[in-house]
Amino acid sequence: MPSLLELQEAFGRALEGPPEALSAGLAVYRDCIAANYRGALRASFPVARELVGEVFFDAAADAFVAAFPPQSGDLNDFGGRFGDFLAQYAPLATLGYVADVARLEWAMDEALRAADAAAAPHEVLASLAHLDAERVARSRVLLHPSCRLLRSRYPVLQVWKMHQPGYSGGDRVDLDGAHGDRLLVRREGGRASIERLGEGEHEWLCALADGAPFALAVDRAVWAAPGFDLGEALRVRVSDGTLAGIAPAAG
Repeated sequence: MPSLLELQEAFGRALEGPPEALSAGLAVYRDCIAANYRGALRASFPVARELVGEVFFDAAADAFVAAFPPQSGDLNDFGGRFGDFLAQYAPLATLGYVADVARLEWAMDEALRAADAAAAPHEVLASLAHLDAERVARSRVLLHPSCRLLRSRYPVLQVWKMHQPGYSGGDRVDLDGAHGDRLLVRREGGRASIERLGEGEHEWLCALADGAPFALAVDRAVWAAPGFDLGEALRVRVSDGTLAGIAPAAG
């Protein structure tokens, strides 16, 4: 008698077969699964769907599922690679900004589901104040778990805003001549907040997110933007909760 695992594997292979080889019951079951995956992606990427149209989006979603089958029963986790997939999806070769819009939408999705910070802003400030300069330089400053950092050659924030309810600005965006975006996405007041950053601050936060010691992160920021104002960046990012903890200094 086949084991449960063998029966599950056989069932999975049957679902992956050509439509004409499926029984009526299996065909209905597979269609329901595909609809669930499409629905999850539609919910996570509404602006990307509007940009390309529902028929095209569903075709891309089906291709994504075929290339990267879900590894978890929790569809909230499904879609993390969708932006990267769209960047390589041949039918979108001339619409590169769509992939970055999808990456922005996934960053917002993750920000809303992320854990809370362990320390409040005043506690982070107190922790920094108690360290001498050498220990601060070697310490790792932790970002709030909801923080996500994105860089795009396109003005993707403006594209995203144009597809929000109640938008009243212009209806055109320069995708070729405009400067790209460096964005910080985080959760604030139960909602996803998106903010454009300067080159230096973005590089600084990216370095911290990568686990770089504080001094190295500052060096990277100054290299990217010699006018980077560390004092102002610290003031803003401690007070708004972006900087959410101090890891012990190495060594």
